[in-house]
Amino acid sequence: MPVQFLTRFDRDKLTKYPAEIPEDNLIIYFALSDQEKFLAGSKRGFNNKLGIGVLIGTLRYLGYFPDSLDDISENLKPFISEQLSINSVSNKFESYEKRPQTKTDHEQEVIQHLGFQKTSQNDLDVLRKWLCSRALEHDKP
Repeated sequence: MPVQFLTRFDRDKLTKYPAEIPEDNLIIYFALSDQEKFLAGSKRGFNNKLGIGVLIGTLRYLGYFPDSLDDISENLKPFISEQLSINSVSNKFESYEKRPQTKTDHEQEVIQHLGFQKTSQNDLDVLRKWLCSRALEHDKP
């Protein structure tokens, strides 16, 4: 019988945006550089500009892209919108996720921009060796 390691509440905390992102974290993870503002500004329409701005910070903050951007934190849209000089902030990305290919294309651009890459077997081997040596440093398991 499989055992659940995390409760549903804990899984939700790890897979969704928090209700509100602390201001310090907004500044650290969601402040856009001039290059990122240019990248977002090159997109057509409010939803696309806001969407790619949110994706940039999201990958830095969560380390992955959630399936949907509908439940992003309340204070995130105004923070990104202000940086991109977007005046109106709608409640949802109505047209952004209507065409899944747009979000997928933007995700690929963000991954490339931030320099993320797929984990190789060599990366896993290095990590395994490092973790084993750290684990063996201690007297107790």
